[in-house]
Amino acid sequence: MRKSLIVLFFIISSQLYSQTLVFNELMARPQKGGAEYVELANLSDHPISLDAFSLSLLAKDGTTKGKRHSLPKGISVPPLELFVLTEDKQDILSRYPKASESLVFELDSWPRLSDNGCTIALLEYDSGKHIVHDYASHTKALYPYGLKSAYGYALEKKSPSLKSHVLSNWAVPLEKPYASPTWSNSIASSEDGEWIEDENTDEFSSDKDADDGFSPKDLAHMIVSHDCPVLSVVYDLRGLQQKRFGDYQTRLWAKGLLSRTSLSRLMGLKSGLYILYVSLKDADHYSTMIKIVDQ
Repeated sequence: MRKSLIVLFFIISSQLYSQTLVFNELMARPQKGGAEYVELANLSDHPISLDAFSLSLLAKDGTTKGKRHSLPKGISVPPLELFVLTEDKQDILSRYPKASESLVFELDSWPRLSDNGCTIALLEYDSGKHIVHDYASHTKALYPYGLKSAYGYALEKKSPSLKSHVLSNWAVPLEKPYASPTWSNSIASSEDGEWIEDENTDEFSSDKDADDGFSPKDLAHMIVSHDCPVLSVVYDLRGLQQKRFGDYQTRLWAKGLLSRTSLSRLMGLKSGLYILYVSLKDADHYSTMIKIVDQ
């Protein structure tokens, strides 16, 4: 019986990331008295109802262990957005003032995350069965030496689009408060984790006749320094939309640009000339031309 379950589990896991809800952050070791939470990302361009989903811990053979913990009913999460599931909403909001109240949801029961390591799964009820939609593991091996017994540090995924079950896609946050519930992760990495080190390499060229003469790096600085919601859209020279990024994805590529990460990877664009349009809520709209060089 166990063999058939293992085979079934890996068949399910091979289908991951054609899905739309994925893990993006884990807080398994909160500060004393603090609440555990998991952060998920809606990678789709449409709202998703949480009615059919639940959380569960997974055993080593890929089967669920313990009870299933249902997600709140009657709630739809916005497209291209991050949201948090927790055992104590008020604790999250008090410890992390930047957290968006409307995107933090408290569960009636919570799957206790082990300090020593565990695997948590997002289950989806479909055709009479609970199937694994996405899963991620918490392990001390991901914490740098000196933090293995520390608390208050989350594990963040280097990019929401990376596979949650691959341990190398996770790392400890780089800056205080060492967690980022409902806002973009402090880790901005390309999909394969490579960084551009050559200071003479510039993947961008700006059109000086663009609105206000803003370069991509000017826009990136503006995005990172503003707290208001931001949207970015990339068009080809025919005016056809190629990519659309919500708030957290826009902040991700902006931080990546300032850290010399390849936008060809962060944005998933092929080499060529594009028009980058950025809109900050309650602020102006800007556009500039960018040249993507496939790294």
